[in-house]
Amino acid sequence: MNKLKLITLILFTVILGCKKDKDTTPATPTPTADFSSTSAGFYAPATVTFTNTSANATSYAWEFGDNGTSTATSPQHSYTSDGLYIVRLTATGAGGTNSTAKIVNILSAPTTAKITYIKCTSYPPDDAGTPWDPADAPDIFFQVQDQGSNVLADFSASVFQDISLTALPIQLNLSNPYVVPSLTTNYFIELWDYDTFDPNDDMGYVGFNMSTYTTYPSSINIINGTISITLGIIWQ
Repeated sequence: MNKLKLITLILFTVILGCKKDKDTTPATPTPTADFSSTSAGFYAPATVTFTNTSANATSYAWEFGDNGTSTATSPQHSYTSDGLYIVRLTATGAGGTNSTAKIVNILSAPTTAKITYIKCTSYPPDDAGTPWDPADAPDIFFQVQDQGSNVLADFSASVFQDISLTALPIQLNLSNPYVVPSLTTNYFIELWDYDTFDPNDDMGYVGFNMSTYTTYPSSINIINGTISITLGIIWQ
């Protein structure tokens, strides 16, 4: 066998040996840390739910930005004060460790509530068996009153004419929202049947206290008997 053939045989043997010994085990994927939260529009005190969307991880370490921690997969955390909190998630798996951080904004609790509209969806069908108006349906307007029946806001300039039950709902939009004087006091939306010749008929009322609405909704529905009123609310 000449030298050239010998060298070629040796090289071919080495190449086959290298191919045979090559490690074909797939690489372990590196974790990717990620999460979302329900914190948008939350007011203190607030409980925030964190949803873990990490990949390739088996354990998790949370830091909530207020010295609170957790090792749960998708924890909840309560914030007692308003502020911007940096929340960090560290995800660990067989392929290593990865972390991410996001800001959670907890708003300060509102001190003011403004009524932007008053909508009536139901009222008593009659006045103790007597029609509200003998010839037609009632002409309805609203008032805001306090516990002493003092009129705080009178909307008799905006009367809804001849409103039968089938004509409901009616909605009074307030271009200048009514500022509720106190968030902790009881108030009432009074419903009236306007009458040009006789005294106005009191159709009834619904009561509200803004301190009972701890999630600060954009509208509240209040029912008293057969009266149903919805108020549009701006919290500030």
